[in-house]
Amino acid sequence: MLEGPERGSKVSQMNGMQLKNEFNRILGSLGRKEKGIRSALPQKHKGVLFETDDDSTANWLRKKDNAAAFCSAIGPNVAFKPRTHNLIAFNVALTLDPDNQRHREEICEANHLDEDAILAMRSTSHYPQFPREIPVNYR
Repeated sequence: MLEGPERGSKVSQMNGMQLKNEFNRILGSLGRKEKGIRSALPQKHKGVLFETDDDSTANWLRKKDNAAAFCSAIGPNVAFKPRTHNLIAFNVALTLDPDNQRHREEICEANHLDEDAILAMRSTSHYPQFPREIPVNYR
């Protein structure tokens, strides 16, 4: 998410397709010749949410020097705003301990994620315990 394009600036007056093309042009001028920005959506409060074509572009933009050059090419006072995303992971044991680093690594491995993809996690599965007096047939 980019934050800070001022009202009246060239970027603040573009639609999604124009922003995508402009961002790809800027990436090309900064030396990034591979795939770039897949989509860009102007937000209500002076921001632009954009999606990259692949992880290599996202990793390139994570480097502080590259991000600073990209933001300054867009305009003054433009900066990246970090965002977190919720993720539903499959192949998770019912006995998950969210604080256990080894469990986090196993989830990343089972779901083909980078080891640092999950920063924090919590379990949402709360299976009710059946009372012992209920016969096995009715469980």
